Amino acid sequence: AKEEYRILKRRKLVDWAVRVIQRQFIKWKKKQFLILFAQELTLTFESPTCREWPHCSTRFSETSLLLKRLYHKWRCHKYRSKFDQTARNRMREKVTASLIFKERKSSYPRSVSHPFLGDYVRLRQNVQWKKICIETNDQYVVFADIINKITRSSGKFAPILFVLSTSAMLILDQRTLQIKYRVPATEIYRLSLSPFLDDVAVFHVRAGSPSTDSERVFKSTYLRVVAYQRAFSGKNEHHTRNRSMNIGVTDSHYRNKKHQTSRVS
Repeated sequence: AKEEYRILKRRKLVDWAVRVIQRQFIKWKKKQFLILFAQELTLTFESPTCREWPHCSTRFSETSLLLKRLYHKWRCHKYRSKFDQTARNRMREKVTASLIFKERKSSYPRSVSHPFLGDYVRLRQNVQWKKICIETNDQYVVFADIINKITRSSGKFAPILFVLSTSAMLILDQRTLQIKYRVPATEIYRLSLSPFLDDVAVFHVRAGSPSTDSERVFKSTYLRVVAYQRAFSGKNEHHTRNRSMNIGVTDSHYRNKKHQTSRVS
């Protein structure tokens, strides 16, 4: 009986030791998996666009999938934290432009690499403009350049100083900076561009605005960028926060076809 008791006691001790060793071995394997996995995650994996991922055994496939999701969220957060508010706004503008013009506007791909400066005539530094903008509440200039206005009667080009602020669209005299007319941003309900390689843009103005024409047609290399700048800045202004800005890429002004519209809320 004592011998059987001794054998039974030893068997229980062995079973307990096996369970302890098994638990510790599993913990060690998990720790080893995480350490080796972390070593394989080189700098190339820190890019949010990287689709590569270290291989592992099928036993850890579920854990690997969970780590992949968590790691992707972490590297996206790390990537975003590198940008200040100005850079974040610029990235939002690029995304907005891509959603509106990609595969719709023929001139979009070749213009992606060109940076948008905004004030091409250094209007913000002009002393006379500083006085005017305070009176009209147009301190924040989105775009300013000498562009061509297409007259609706003859179709000829007329050079003008075109200014677009977060509050309004202004047409000024090039030399005297006298305001010919000013259209508030709330009166511009739509911007239309053709899908072709031209640089024509049409500003649609609500009826009863200071301008007698319901449409203003302009030609400039940067008007495509002005379009999404207007939509982007319009979303951030308190007076246009609840208003939707329509940007249409259409050839209806050239041919009688259906048009595609991109709506930016």
